[in-house]
Amino acid sequence: MGRKSKLLISLLTGTVLFCGYYWGTPAVLNRPQNIDILKTSIKNELGFDISIENPNFRMGYLPFVIFSAKELSVKNSDNSDALIIKNLNTKINLLPIITKNINLDNLDIDSIYANFILDKNLKIKLGEYPLTLNNNNEYKLNKASITIKNYEIKLDDEIINEQIQLNGSNFEVSNFVNNKQLSFATNSVISKGEKHSKIDIDIDTKLPIANISENSTDINIKVKDLNLTDFSTYAKVLSDNKIDKLKGLINLDLTTFTNSDGQKQINSNLYAEDFGIMQKDISSSIYCPEKMVITSTLFLDNNALFIENLQAKSKGINTQLSGKITDLNSKSPEVDIKLAINPSKVEAFLPLLPGDKNFQNVFNLYLLKKHKYYGNIIGNLNIKGDYLEPNI
Repeated sequence: MGRKSKLLISLLTGTVLFCGYYWGTPAVLNRPQNIDILKTSIKNELGFDISIENPNFRMGYLPFVIFSAKELSVKNSDNSDALIIKNLNTKINLLPIITKNINLDNLDIDSIYANFILDKNLKIKLGEYPLTLNNNNEYKLNKASITIKNYEIKLDDEIINEQIQLNGSNFEVSNFVNNKQLSFATNSVISKGEKHSKIDIDIDTKLPIANISENSTDINIKVKDLNLTDFSTYAKVLSDNKIDKLKGLINLDLTTFTNSDGQKQINSNLYAEDFGIMQKDISSSIYCPEKMVITSTLFLDNNALFIENLQAKSKGINTQLSGKITDLNSKSPEVDIKLAINPSKVEAFLPLLPGDKNFQNVFNLYLLKKHKYYGNIIGNLNIKGDYLEPNI
């Protein structure tokens, strides 16, 4: 057999194999019985039946599979909607699956509706279906890029017999790499009855977050009229009833950017009205019944956090903080901080201090708060050294 004949046979063989991959594989995958296998796999993994309208598999030129569906839905037994996903399109790279990694490229969804229930036993359900995950799953999400144009998430809280609703748009994970990178942004509104809170988030951070550097994180957050009272039940449960309730209206504007000196600068403005982390014992609570404004200008540079200015003001409270925290990623960061207390009132400061009766230090803050002190306060405080045992 001549050299040209061998080359021709190789080309023909390759062409046949590629045609089988590109056209034959989708023909097999799109058979109804294989779609049923997909549904069964989802049920085994998540614990409920799912309907798939117009599912379609295609193959890419490179070894990846393209999946689309007009609608995926989960119905409750009364035919009400537990989950609706409309116009889903995604690509899954096949080669990483060999090493039990999943690369989810360009997951694009027009809209998601989901109805979750928090029952009286503190169990989360999707509609009427308890959410159970298969802990024996050996596959892990390694990379992902996700776009969801609109979403509506409802949480029916059976403990307090109320509903919290999250509506949003432009949910985008532009870059997720496991243990390396997360880029995430969304615009959302949290509603409870007639109360509405607006939250806009844009985060670009290296993973794991524990390693802090000037190049590791960009965070931009805007929060408007977030009512902490809406989350009292969850704070109570998560604190094992130590927290009795939360209260306060929060507004926050936090931006991160690289300034003209090449430093990562973080500016923030926090406004809190009638803030409180309340326990049954008022002396153990942390609260401020007045409006408080906290502004800050911070810099990240060379494994250090520089506090140019952090100012807290409220009725009877006027303080300024400056300094630096170095060796951020070490086990023992070093602090060098100056706290200036401008003319203020002791009785305004005390409610903001922690008042754990079981914690005894140089000052028994619990007794100070319980017996209440009144008067004027002014002065400076220098804190320097190991962050756990600094010199004051």
